[in-house]
Amino acid sequence: MRDTRRSRRPQVETLETMTLLSGVTAMVMPQAPAPAAMTRNLPIPEIVGLNGQASGSYTSSRKISDAGAAYKLEKVSGMFDGYGKGVVTGTLHTPGFIRNSRSVGTLKVALPGGAVFVALSSGSQKSFAGLPSQVSYVITRGTGRFHDAAGDPTGRGVIDVSSRASSGLMIFSGHGKISLNFRPQNVTVA
Repeated sequence: MRDTRRSRRPQVETLETMTLLSGVTAMVMPQAPAPAAMTRNLPIPEIVGLNGQASGSYTSSRKISDAGAAYKLEKVSGMFDGYGKGVVTGTLHTPGFIRNSRSVGTLKVALPGGAVFVALSSGSQKSFAGLPSQVSYVITRGTGRFHDAAGDPTGRGVIDVSSRASSGLMIFSGHGKISLNFRPQNVTVA
């Protein structure tokens, strides 16, 4: 049986008289502003000012003799203005055998309705320094009602640190009491 369909050869069409359905026409013709009903207002992040005091205990460990110590916060809780009771967990690492360095770490502050996570950094410290008396914090992320809280302008400040070792001078581990006084920096929103 013979195929009765006609075969057609492909042909090139000119585009000069055709209107393109792609975004090329947007470059030629200016667009009108979108109606107000079509625009979406993005939520403005909540400004989180951590202002409060928390206290509890810590354990410290030094796994390598020339490395700094890691201070792990345990059972640290307190009251935060505007939020209520909060629980603070995290770790702060002090410098080891380095001439000048900083203590760095992260904390999670669990508050009613969510939590904020902060990055910590101290000023310059000498080799094998203990816990610094003050660290700066910047909020890196949040959960729950603080899910939009990250970076400027949502939260930064300082934490005054006060500690007292419960055990004698131990080279590789120890524990003690710690108090944290959170103070927000002035934040302006444009």
